[in-house]
Amino acid sequence: MDRFQNILVGVDVSDREHLVADRLTPSTSCAIDTGVWLAGRNHAKLHFINALEISDYARLMAIEHVGVDAELIAHTEDHLATITSEARKQGVDAGYSMAFGKCWVELIRVVMKNRHDIIVVGTRKRGAVSSALFGSTGMKLLRKCPCPVWVTKPSPAGPLKSILVADDFSEVGDLAVELGISLAVLHNAQLYVLHVLELGLGRPKWDSFNIRMQARAESTEKFAAQFAKCGAVRLKKLPMKLVEVDDADAAILKQIETSCADLLIMGTIARGGVAGVLTGNTAERLLPQIPCSVLAVKPNEFVCPLSVEP
Repeated sequence: MDRFQNILVGVDVSDREHLVADRLTPSTSCAIDTGVWLAGRNHAKLHFINALEISDYARLMAIEHVGVDAELIAHTEDHLATITSEARKQGVDAGYSMAFGKCWVELIRVVMKNRHDIIVVGTRKRGAVSSALFGSTGMKLLRKCPCPVWVTKPSPAGPLKSILVADDFSEVGDLAVELGISLAVLHNAQLYVLHVLELGLGRPKWDSFNIRMQARAESTEKFAAQFAKCGAVRLKKLPMKLVEVDDADAAILKQIETSCADLLIMGTIARGGVAGVLTGNTAERLLPQIPCSVLAVKPNEFVCPLSVEP
């Protein structure tokens, strides 16, 4: 897990009724705890950031200590200072800053400017329907941020018990499996690795018993090579290698439920020639429906659509 040496945590200080609330939401607290844990395990630097979406005029007034906005900024900074102090007490090299502007834009710009290698944020459940499990900031980061994005969903305190990796045997799939193995070792968690065979696609001649048997045999060989390369020997529990013939979205969601996954790790693939867009596409369709925390990793060729400066 030493690949993460410069960790960024997005701190949302708002709730449903207040731009700056007295207490942090469970989702934000979970993101903070995950970032501190990850930094401690990696002996990494940790930075907390909050982006306030207020106008330039309001910001100027705040700097001059005039009006309510100055109070909001001071209250936000108090939150960040307290969080940072608590992280430092745990031996983590932590700092904080504030930004002003659209949240997901400012977070991505900080990632690129300071070369963060992972960002951790909390979910914001906006409604009762499954399609609202991820707020707009989380979705934008998952789609456009160039580094891995860990979106945490509040859960009971304690280590992860079940980790699911969606694996397509690509280069970014290898990274997803490697991260899954590392996290499973650290948490002593059960690791499930799922490869989906989307055979047939409505054309019977593309699917048959023999085709399925051959595809499963090839997948088994690829699993063996991949696990050897990614250091699966470190696992304390025998990993579950799963091959399903199904629609990818349905198979992943079904396995999240079956394995009671606390975390889904998946690779995302850049659509050729289009910056900041996932393939069209399991990831793009699936992300809003995921009921657990998710760690999304990008391929090396992924191009962020934003520039460092406005």
